[in-house]
Amino acid sequence: MKYRHLLINEFISSFLFLCVKDLANATGNILENKELLQSLNKTKEKSATITNSLEESVTLGEDLDKVLNKSFN
Repeated sequence: MKYRHLLINEFISSFLFLCVKDLANATGNILENKELLQSLNKTKEKSATITNSLEESVTLGEDLDKVLNKSFN
């Protein structure tokens, strides 16, 4: 279980780094930078999908742990 959470945290950290990198490389008025805004909107959509997937993964992992614990006890 800890390993799964570490992997999830590592993935989220990498994802956030890429988002911050886009912002850091932006020039001029970021509110008028259409390319940056499109990138951030895509990132927002992807993050919602990833969040849902990670939540499902955690739930499935916990359910699997319960089944395995019952099987071996």
